[in-house]
Order: sequence, then structure tokens, then C-alpha cells
Amino acid sequence: MAYATQQDIIDRYGLEHLLVLADRALADADSEIDLFVSARYDLPLATVPSVLVQVAVDITIYRLCSNDV
Repeated sequence: MAYATQQDIIDRYGLEHLLVLADRALADADSEIDLFVSARYDLPLATVPSVLVQVAVDITIYRLCSNDV
């Protein structure tokens, strides 16, 4: 389940950040969120709250900036 898309990152941070975005960073962010969300909710979620989109984008950018991809 995707919590954020490349367009969410473009909208929040601009196109130049997307140029360094790796699909793995988004997948890793989704997996990390799934770990916590699945403890309380069945996955996939019927709808994705906007706060999870923001968290997924923030995790992705953090991983890219910390070379943790």
C-alpha cells in the first residue's frame, strides 16, 4: 500500500528532489508505516489519511538525505 507518491514529493519539495528519489525509499517508508499501523488496523487501509502521506514523504526524504537508501 502506498502512502505517498512521487507527485506528493514534487508538490511538497519540488521537482529537483524527485530527481534523486529512489523507488526503494518510498517502499521502505511504506513498510515502516505498515509495521506500526498493522498493530492496530487491518491492512490495506480503506483510505489513507493525509497525515500518513505526510509521514511517508518525510521518511522518504529523510532516508534520501541520510544516504540510508
